[in-house]
Amino acid sequence: MKGRLKVDPTKAENTYIWLWKPGPARRWHGVLLAEKLEHWVRDMKLDQVYTDSNYQLNLEDAAVISGYDLVIFADASSEEIEDFRLDPLIASDKVEFTMHAVSPAFVLHLCRQVF
Repeated sequence: MKGRLKVDPTKAENTYIWLWKPGPARRWHGVLLAEKLEHWVRDMKLDQVYTDSNYQLNLEDAAVISGYDLVIFADASSEEIEDFRLDPLIASDKVEFTMHAVSPAFVLHLCRQVF
């Protein structure tokens, strides 16, 4: 797998990488990615990089991301992936049907509004 990053997460003062895995079919892909990422962070001795993963994003995640210089939201996929890219996230106040799970754009919006 190859990829292009415009921002180097290893150069930010503190980086937070959040992996979510909606849907049962993709859950294990997210778990495997999270484990590999955690091993990479540890092996590279990237003390400023923090990782987390969960089934879905929640309102509380706005408070968590407020303490980081760079936040990367990564979605798990069950498809074969030959490449990847990181795009800037545009904050949005659009709320999904349920407040039990929120989008990365809404978490960013809430973080900017509250913190």
